[in-house]
This record gives sequence, structure tokens and C-alpha cells, in this order.
Amino acid sequence: ANKRFDRKIVDRCVSCHNSYPENIPETNGKYLEMPEGIGCERCHGPGSIHVSERLASPTSSGEIDLTIVNPAHLGLDASLDVCQQCHVNASVSILRDGRTAYDFRPSQDLDDYIALYAAHESNTDGIGVISHADRMKLSACFLETQSLNKPLQCTTCHDPHNGFRTKGPDIFNATCTSCHESQQLVSSFESKLDRENHAAESNCISCHMPKRDIIEAPHSAFTDHWIRIVKDSTSKPEAAHTDAILTAVFEKDTSESASSRLYRGMALVTEGKRTGSKEVLIEAISVLGKALGQDQSISEAFYLHGFAFVLLGRFTEAIPSLEQALRMDASKPERLNALGQAYEGIRQAPEKVEQLYREALRIQPALSDIRLNLGRFLESRNRLDEAITEYKLAITFEKWNEIAFFNLGTAYLRKGELKRAESNLNRALELNPFHGSTMSNLGLTYLQMGNVSKAESTLRLAITRIPFHTESLDNLGTLYLNSENYPASVSMFKRAANTSPQSDVLLSKLALAQFRNEEYVAAEQSARKALSINPQNELAAQIVAAVE
Repeated sequence: ANKRFDRKIVDRCVSCHNSYPENIPETNGKYLEMPEGIGCERCHGPGSIHVSERLASPTSSGEIDLTIVNPAHLGLDASLDVCQQCHVNASVSILRDGRTAYDFRPSQDLDDYIALYAAHESNTDGIGVISHADRMKLSACFLETQSLNKPLQCTTCHDPHNGFRTKGPDIFNATCTSCHESQQLVSSFESKLDRENHAAESNCISCHMPKRDIIEAPHSAFTDHWIRIVKDSTSKPEAAHTDAILTAVFEKDTSESASSRLYRGMALVTEGKRTGSKEVLIEAISVLGKALGQDQSISEAFYLHGFAFVLLGRFTEAIPSLEQALRMDASKPERLNALGQAYEGIRQAPEKVEQLYREALRIQPALSDIRLNLGRFLESRNRLDEAITEYKLAITFEKWNEIAFFNLGTAYLRKGELKRAESNLNRALELNPFHGSTMSNLGLTYLQMGNVSKAESTLRLAITRIPFHTESLDNLGTLYLNSENYPASVSMFKRAANTSPQSDVLLSKLALAQFRNEEYVAAEQSARKALSINPQNELAAQIVAAVE
């Protein structure tokens, strides 16, 4: 059940790992055309003018061909930005207002396109997965060559035109010895071991740029680009990101301006969602709220302010910001979807909820997550046939969507179409073998089919895989209760009640199982506990009366 295999490859992934695709608008992960590999334009910018000019005249009239970007002619910062468009350490990236993931072009300032934030403190002990440039800048080799005509930079070792990937470590050693000549190094050391370690055939990289394991990428190691004398040569796992406070990567985002606070607040919402941290989301709401009081020009800031409230379940507070975001730009399906969720959360204006979901799908019909929200909403209004239509449409766009198959199977279960329920729930279970509700509903399906043994085995599988899945424990307890296996029923309801101790319904069921198992004292205790939570629980009241 490794969920990374169904993780969508979104624009921010593709923008670094491939050449520019033809993407389907507003889908963030669907493409009409996908080039193979990274092409020339990633480092040299658009090439159409260069091609037409050089076809007309094979050589440039000036010393520098101005029809194409050559990073060798850029200043150091601009040259590094060409590499750092992908190789820069950041836990959170926020596109600048009006920018897309594919807008940056070589020779331009990267910080005009994106705001980057690191969720770990700057220290010299850890190594981030994509922090190579930052690590290089710590090196004496970098610092002490900046005044030279050819200072150390990324392309000193990683010349994309020199086939460095296929030439092995010798090409990197040759770069090192072009400055640090081996014979001079050997003669400078007193100890025999040091002299042996710096012989001409030695591997400079293995000692001075060791590979380090990365916790976030199991079974992988990354070369530490901080060139130094490594005192501790052990390769210990390092976390690329931790849950520390976000730190801006670009200097322009470190000020206390309203714009800087807006981007920081948006980054905090992203980080809070990524980590599931309520504290970070609350901080994001505070930062964005204050910044929006000074700068109301960025509609995405209003959207993320409202979205943070949605993530916290504070739907009433979410609505004003989400409505403002839509007034500023109503073409974004995610905004319509979030506002629909907020209205659903306050249980008001159902006609507006449906309208918002349908408008989002009119803009981009391929958004299965929104289609599932619409289907679920229709199902809550007992419009089962319409809900089933939406679930089926979601599956046509995403045939690996486990929730779509689960919802479809559950809807068929509600309709009593048990064979269709079984088929779709089994497909959901293939896609995610550890989805407790799928196994629970599949067990109920078999019960309604009259196949008690298969129902029992399915529910037992559920609690084997997820021992504290309340719904499965409840259903298995009910199965045993109806089968007059009272000891087993008591056991299941006890476990269920322990997972949800404030559920008067589970406590009353436990009381019934205990009563039928002739555990009268325990039954009375469970029933009275249920009544203390809900005095209106009729089953609990009946059991107390029967015991008395």
C-alpha cells in the first residue's frame, strides 16, 4: 500500500524533471503532450529566434550571439539561477502572483517567479535532497575563487555538454586536481596515511564530498556538495526537511513588507496542509489576516486564507475570504470547490453547494476530486442515481482512484445492487488493501447476500489490517450478536467502545451483548455510561430497566 505509486505528477514536479509539456488547464497533473527528457531550452531559453537567425547566417555578427542565452556569459547569480530553478533547497514553493510553473527563463531572476521556504533550520549537519547549490556556496573552493575569471560554480563539474554522467568519477577528480595538484598535496602532508590518501589515483569526491543517506528517500544517497575536510566520515541518515519554522530562501522574502508576509502566510498554509499541523495553519491564518489588511492585490492569498479555515473545519470563517477570492478570479475550480465545501460544512444553501461544484466541473470536467465531492453531496441528498453517474465519470478520468470505486460500491450497496457493490468495492480494495471502510462495507455486502462466512472473514481481515477500525469492529460485533456468538460479540464491542469512548451507540450495543451473555453487572455499567453521554438512548434505558 505504498501510496506514492498513485501520487500525481503535478506541474511543479514536471517543471524540473522534464521539458515543458502541453498541460491541460486547471488540472495540475494532466497533459496532452509530454516531451521526453530535458531539452536545450531549459538552460538556453527559447530557441526559435536563434534557429531562424543562424539559418539565415551561420555565424553571429557580434562577439556574443544575442539570439540565444548562453549561461557562460551571465553573471554568477543569474548563471546559478539557471541551475537553481530546480536544484535549490525548499520545503515549500509558492508561485508569484500571475506566474505558472513553466514561466521562468534563463537570464531572468528566479526570485521574480517563485518564493521558496525551507522548513528546517540552516545548519551544517544536515543535507537537503535538492540543496546542492546552497551546500556548494559553503565551500572554500567556491568562496576563494569568486575573484577569478572562471570561479567555481555548478557547471565547473557538471558541464551538460561534456557528458559528465557517463565518464565516471575521474572527470570530477580531474576538476579537483586542476587546482589541487596531487604531487603538491602529497608533499604538504607529514603523515604517511595522509600522503597515501592523496595519491594521484585517490578519489577526492569520496572523502571531501561524501554521500549521505536521506531519510525522506529510502535506499537513496545524495552527494554532499559542501566541499570540505569531513571529520566524521560516517554516513548517517539525514532529514531533508523537519517541522521547524519556515525560513525564506530569497532575501526579498525576508522583509516585513505586506507582500513578504502574504507569501509567508501562503507558504504556511501549504506547510500546514503538508504536515497536518493545526498550529501551523492557525499561524498562517494570523499572518495572512494581518497582511491582507494592508495588501489585497493577490487573490491567491484570499483563497489560501479561506482554505486554511476549511482545513481546520472552521467553515463560517472561511466563507468571506473564499468569496473574495472568487470575486477577484472566478476561473479557478479549486476556489469554487473550497467554497462549496465551506457551504456544505455550515449545512446551508444546498442549491449553492451544487452550483459551485457544477461550475468548477464546467470549467474543467477532468477534476475527479471535485466530481467526487459533487457525487457525495448528491448522495447525501438521497439522489443516488445522480451520484452514481458522477462516480462513474470520476473513474473514466482516473481509473486508479480508490475513493471513486469505494463511493460507487457504497452507493450500489445503498441501492441494494449487491453484485455491483461487491465488484466496485473489491476493485477499491485492490487499489488500497488497507482502506478500512472498504472492507467494512464489503463485509456488509456479503451479509446482505446471505454469505455470513465471507462477511466474517472480510471483517476479520479489516481488523487484522487495521486493529482499531471502529466501523469494522462494530459490524463484526453485530454479526456475532445476530449469530448468537455472545462472547465474541462482547469482545468486538469492547474494542469498538475503546476506540470511541464517547459513543453512546457503541456502549449500548456492548451493554446488549453483555446482557445476552448473562454479564448483567457489566451490562448495567455499560448502559449507564451510555446514558450519561446521551440520556435519550432508548436501548441503554431498556437494558438498565431489564437489569433492575
